[in-house]
Amino acid sequence: MANSDTRISGANAAIYIGGTKVAAKAQWTLNRARDTIEVTSFGDTNKTYVVGLPDISGSFSGFLDSSGDILLTNAATTTPVSIALWAVDGTTEVAHGSGYVDATVTAGVSDAVRITGNFRASGNWILDL
Repeated sequence: MANSDTRISGANAAIYIGGTKVAAKAQWTLNRARDTIEVTSFGDTNKTYVVGLPDISGSFSGFLDSSGDILLTNAATTTPVSIALWAVDGTTEVAHGSGYVDATVTAGVSDAVRITGNFRASGNWILDL
């Protein structure tokens, strides 16, 4: 029987913000939570829920790239930007859409300067996986 294993290493993943690849990042996450609405009624034997709308949000982290991370700190505004998440850069896109971005830069005496951030959808997203 042929091996149908399709696991992917994250070594070639990428995140694009505002159409530009964000360099020196080591991790991104995509959260696809849904609202749950309690609809418990008299006589139910336990709480009962229905699902509402999905939510798209996520985070990214890595090392500060002084040549390009001005993009991230400038994206932390009230204007949505395009965001694209790739499992394998250029070949396997996971999701894309517009969203709001925030960023935090952290420096420590015994560590590299790092940047982390979060994003939230500002409209509809396309989920490719």
